[in-house]
Amino acid sequence: PTQRDTVDRIDRSLQGVARLFRSLLDLSTLDSGSIRPRFEAVAIGDLLHEVVLQNLQQAEWSNTDLRLVDSSAVVLTDRALLATMVQNLVSNALKFAAGRGVLVGCRNCGGSISIEVWDRG
Repeated sequence: PTQRDTVDRIDRSLQGVARLFRSLLDLSTLDSGSIRPRFEAVAIGDLLHEVVLQNLQQAEWSNTDLRLVDSSAVVLTDRALLATMVQNLVSNALKFAAGRGVLVGCRNCGGSISIEVWDRG
C-alpha cells in the first residue's frame, strides 16, 4: 500500500507537469497567432470545478485550503484556452500560498464575468 501510494503521487505529479507544459505550449502558440479561438457556450461553474479538482492533490501536498465559489454563469468563450488560463492562475496561487487559503470564483461585472483567484501567497 505504501508503494502504491507513492506511485500514485508520482503519477499525479507527472500529470500536473504535463498539463503545465501543454499550457505553456498553448499560450505560446496563441501569442504567435497560429491558434484561433473556437467560441462556444461554457458553464463557468463546471469549468472552475474541473480546474479545482485537477489541483486538489497539489493543494493537499502544500497544506493549502483550496475552495470554490460555485457559479451558474454561462459565457461564450474558448473552453480550452480559458481552462488553461485559470489552471495557470490556480497553479501559481497554490505554489505561493502554501499553508494558506486559495479561493476560486467569479463575479458579474456589469454584463461581463470576471474570474478571480484569491490567495495570500
